[in-house]
Amino acid sequence: MRTSNYGYNTFLIFLVFLEVSSSSSTYSSVSTSEKRTVSFNETIVSPGNVYELGLLPTDLNWYLGIWHKEDIFKQFIWVANRDKPFSISTGTLKFSENNLVLSDKDNSHVWSANMNRGGVRSPMVAELLDNGNFVVKDSNNDEVLWQTFDYPTDTLLPEMKLGRDKKTGINKVLTSWHPDDPSRIGYSLQVKNQAGLFELSVCGQDTSKCFYRSDPWDGRRFGDIPLDFSLNYVSPNWTRNVEDSNFTFLMTGQNNNSILTMEGRLPQILTWEPERMMWSLSWHPLDFYSKYQICGPNSYSSRTTTFSVCTCIKGFDPAFHENWSLRDWRGGCERTTRLNCTGDHFLQLKNMKLPDTKDVTVDMVIGKKNCEKRCLRDCDCTAYAYVTILKGHAGCVMWTGALNDFQNYSVGGRDLYVKVAAAIDHVIIIIGVVVVALATFATYYYWKQHNRRTIITHGGPSKTMIMNEIARQTRCEFMNLVHVAEATNDFSEANKLGEGGFGVVYKGTLPNGNTVAVKRLAITSSQGFNEFKNEVQTISSVLHINLVRLHGYCWEDREQLLIYEYMENSSLNYYIFDETQSSLLNWEKRFCIIKGIVQGLSYLHNYATPSIIHRDLKPSNILLGKDMIPKISDFGMAKLLENDEIQSTTGKAVGTRGYMSEEYALHGKLSERSDIFSFGVTLLEIVTGKRNIEYCNYYRGDSLLDYVWRHFDEGNILHVVDPNFVDSSLVEEELWRTIQVGLLCVQNDEDDRPSTESVALMLSTSKMEIPLPKKPNYFYARLIRGEIASSSSVTESTSINQITLSAIKSR
Repeated sequence: MRTSNYGYNTFLIFLVFLEVSSSSSTYSSVSTSEKRTVSFNETIVSPGNVYELGLLPTDLNWYLGIWHKEDIFKQFIWVANRDKPFSISTGTLKFSENNLVLSDKDNSHVWSANMNRGGVRSPMVAELLDNGNFVVKDSNNDEVLWQTFDYPTDTLLPEMKLGRDKKTGINKVLTSWHPDDPSRIGYSLQVKNQAGLFELSVCGQDTSKCFYRSDPWDGRRFGDIPLDFSLNYVSPNWTRNVEDSNFTFLMTGQNNNSILTMEGRLPQILTWEPERMMWSLSWHPLDFYSKYQICGPNSYSSRTTTFSVCTCIKGFDPAFHENWSLRDWRGGCERTTRLNCTGDHFLQLKNMKLPDTKDVTVDMVIGKKNCEKRCLRDCDCTAYAYVTILKGHAGCVMWTGALNDFQNYSVGGRDLYVKVAAAIDHVIIIIGVVVVALATFATYYYWKQHNRRTIITHGGPSKTMIMNEIARQTRCEFMNLVHVAEATNDFSEANKLGEGGFGVVYKGTLPNGNTVAVKRLAITSSQGFNEFKNEVQTISSVLHINLVRLHGYCWEDREQLLIYEYMENSSLNYYIFDETQSSLLNWEKRFCIIKGIVQGLSYLHNYATPSIIHRDLKPSNILLGKDMIPKISDFGMAKLLENDEIQSTTGKAVGTRGYMSEEYALHGKLSERSDIFSFGVTLLEIVTGKRNIEYCNYYRGDSLLDYVWRHFDEGNILHVVDPNFVDSSLVEEELWRTIQVGLLCVQNDEDDRPSTESVALMLSTSKMEIPLPKKPNYFYARLIRGEIASSSSVTESTSINQITLSAIKSR
């Protein structure tokens, strides 16, 4: 650390980020007296080369932030100018008037540390520490004057705190980035103090609308965090003293490196993997069962059954029986016998997440027996729990009124005691329950087998509507939910083939013996009825050896299921991006896969009526069947070109970053040439074994497409080939031809790209003359270099901000 006397001359630090020059310089600290210009390629790096501070782009904007230096995706862990981004890749960080400020090219302040030193002037130094904390210190005594750890954005690092600092009055929360506009407030993860019980909650800008509430702190952890994870990886810890009351995230183990971050509505814990140079997901608490108030009053969610998600407390019945049978649990449950404050007793519920603590009473003085007596005497008390609140301190928690947002865990949790009325006539009650249960079961069974009722599920279309809308236009079978569940062994873990943002895929066996793959869309998926219908109608209308076949579908009881032919060899990305699996695909197999993909794509473009644009062609959407025959899958985003259209304009581009062409990503202009571009990227990834988007993020300002073109132009194509498949099957003439075709497909100008028919012909014969490709000059690489950001006038409605991304994104 360099220190010297304070000077009145303003100290300027020009900060940008661009990892494309071998002459780039880095610094670990800056002081007020030095006038050092940090050049176009320079950043501030912590002493141990762990974290880095600089400018990074998110879509068309640039932000000053901190990231792990080895992170190939450069994900921000802290951002300064979140609400006022740069449009170009240059900013100025300076000490000015006893404060640290960030300025743009016009010398306007974009961000300030808001340091209040009360008129004190002394030398200062700013440095980035190895724990990711960017601090400003007094050079004379090392007193920390300001630090990023006091102002978290969407990530909590070890030693950072959540909660209200009583000394400063600052309530430290984590706020996720809005997917379209980082300056907008997304969902916030915060600590809530409910009468002395501390919980984590995720709420929107309207704090009354919450998405998630954790189990209260028990002295060691929040109940939602799995015990084995808490003991082996992280140890959350409370600090309660005169100055503050907050949550500190601490690590256990010398080599552990984890962070708590907000991604949309999901709090999650990520752990650093040095070998992969990326953060990987270690834990997140949210699923359908733990969503805030998924069950109505006096009913709780449970993961112990496949279909019955919500359960009434014993002694309670559904408030609306018909809705309950339709899996609409919002009405909750009501008592079968009212409390009368005499003769009432308690029902013990084990392994429970405690109900909503919004209106609880907490007594840290009385013991467990007195807690029970107090609730029994209080006619308004409906339940109690005697729980550990802080380490070494237990307390009595009492509820009045209805019980909301609680859950039954398979392990862990607390004991909850619910007050119920004394039984008047056990025999009558038991007989009544049996009769009602038998009648309900008979009705339900009859409905399931004959489908004679029109069932409206909450938030979705009716079964009859789906039958009318889809069945009359497809050759696919509407399959009964019960039969699909039986085929997949009730969607068991043993049958799981894989999962992604859409949901989970299971292996199943139909009654006729056919093996199928069941795509179970997540309940939280954004795919609605129109998208579901689009995928069913699109894929069922085409039959080709290189297109995956749909056997059936089901939309019932909130379940959206697509039943595909089973592909025993998984998806293409499983092989080409894995060093071990990659060796299973030699050149001969890869060349056949490439030709098969273009045959399937050509069918969609030229022989389907109307023509179909896939819009999301990539290796993970290429399934491999017997003998590694490729089949294009996932038609949820497909676009049909009606009335002999050759192109279409969309207001919102959907797809995956790294595979979209410039005219589609930035201007919404969609045509068959958009799919050709995606195919070209996929082809080059098959040949090289590298992901285009990862290459762009690792080599800032470059792309896999331009990298391959340079070696093609130099006549050195063997240098780009994945070494895992170089064997006797490699035919150099085929390799040259394949790469040349791939480069033609990724030309920046759509008019320079060939049609699918031409591509198929070029790959099938060596006699056809193939044009020489120009340099792709990939638009995302230009965006990172700042060329598009400084010159583009793309409007908001068609900007890259509108892209729906299902792959990597910087936060």
